[in-house]
Amino acid sequence: MQTQPDAHPEQPGDWKRNGYVWLVLAGPLLVIIAAFVTAYIAWHGADPVVAEKYQEMRNKADVGAMLPAQRARNHAATPADQIPMPRQPAQ
Repeated sequence: MQTQPDAHPEQPGDWKRNGYVWLVLAGPLLVIIAAFVTAYIAWHGADPVVAEKYQEMRNKADVGAMLPAQRARNHAATPADQIPMPRQPAQ
């Protein structure tokens, strides 16, 4: 019985010409490039520190305008058993 020769005999070739190698390497290479781009954007486009701007804004702000918000915040944090009873209108 005769065996048929392989239609595509294995030939050692250059790995650079194999498409699967580039398909496998493309993912990690794109991730590395994206990391460098992200680092560049973060380094050159950094936002200013919030604490400095907050202090400037806080010094200029009208404290009276914040009182309703502070009252609501404090009321929301009050335990239920310590909430005062509402006043009844005088009749």
